[in-house]
Amino acid sequence: MNLSSLSNSQLDDSSVLAAKSERASLLLVLEHLAEVNKRKSFSPRYKNISEYAILHLGYDDNSAWRRVNAMFLMVQLPEMKASIRTGELDLSKLVMVQNHIRVENANEKSAQKSSEKSKMNKLEKLKLVNSVKGKTTREAIRTLTAQSSRPERLNIPDQAKPVANELNEVRITLSDEVLKSLKELRELMGHQNLSLSEVVSLAL
Repeated sequence: MNLSSLSNSQLDDSSVLAAKSERASLLLVLEHLAEVNKRKSFSPRYKNISEYAILHLGYDDNSAWRRVNAMFLMVQLPEMKASIRTGELDLSKLVMVQNHIRVENANEKSAQKSSEKSKMNKLEKLKLVNSVKGKTTREAIRTLTAQSSRPERLNIPDQAKPVANELNEVRITLSDEVLKSLKELRELMGHQNLSLSEVVSLAL
């Protein structure tokens, strides 16, 4: 298609269709991965669905990991397929939700045996999914962090953006223990007026 030959109105319509097609293609890929995994048709050529996605479908390690994790969540919660199709749930949100569930389940498993806690059930998972539906990535991160019992383990990607020449603003999530260590390091340096960013720079 020669986009330069389209009128503004035609280009806008074409852009909308392209976006819809892109969202639909994500659902299609996840459904294919789910069926391949269900049949185990990747065997014996590949050890698992992740290896199949990397070596056979051509995804890099991170891209394969994200899609496989999203696929497993979709299999658990097929009700969210419509939201994937409309774009209310994109790949990033699906991966964040799946990671949140994994962290919460691991935390409950490590709790005392006398505890009545159990892994998140389907209703709780759906509620979690609905809480990030239609939100921006930043809003979704805030929502999931607020609901997590171990936010430092969510592995939410660090955010960095340039603010001036050779200066960058970096937002990271630190546990209380790590933050305490940074403050203790500042005391050991004998510079109470140093900012935490200066402490990190000196420690590197």
